[in-house]
Amino acid sequence: MKQKVSNYPIFLNLKDKKTLIIGGGNVAYVKLNSLVQFGVRVDLVSLSFSPKIMQVIDEYRLDFKSLAYTKELLDGYDLVVACVDDVELQRAIYADSKEFGCLCSCADLPELSDFSFGAIIKDGDVVVAISTSGSSAAFAKGLKNYIKNLLPKAQGEFVSKLKQLRETLPKGRARMEMFRDMVDDFFKNINGDKK
Repeated sequence: MKQKVSNYPIFLNLKDKKTLIIGGGNVAYVKLNSLVQFGVRVDLVSLSFSPKIMQVIDEYRLDFKSLAYTKELLDGYDLVVACVDDVELQRAIYADSKEFGCLCSCADLPELSDFSFGAIIKDGDVVVAISTSGSSAAFAKGLKNYIKNLLPKAQGEFVSKLKQLRETLPKGRARMEMFRDMVDDFFKNINGDKK
């Protein structure tokens, strides 16, 4: 039986990738906030920007251009996020992104998207992402809130401690076993299963 293709979960390092958001309204604001919390450098293009977006632009000192979309704007970008209400414009942006070799996400149009934004829980280096493959953003958000309440409160701090140890201890079986024991103890203590 042939399986339906859905979005593959992947954690992408965007450190040196150029990202462009096209749009200046509420949807663009949500996508922008998601990207900047991971340290992604984002440029923006729109005829106008909401006051909330302008606050983020000012806070992170982001580059923005107040002008209409033209395909030449995509030149040099690795990722493009189209947050405009005009479906035909989104189709054009998606087609243009293929010409320029960049990945594109068109808000609310999974068929015109190479990637999508999941509902994200972030605590330090611990990141949990939830996707419904474009079926329901509301359900993904509800599930995020449900899972967030189940996660250990000290997880980010604990993982930071593991990261520091990982950088100082030599690789090998002893380090792997020590980490496994530390993680087992962490979850036993959280679950009240202290032995």
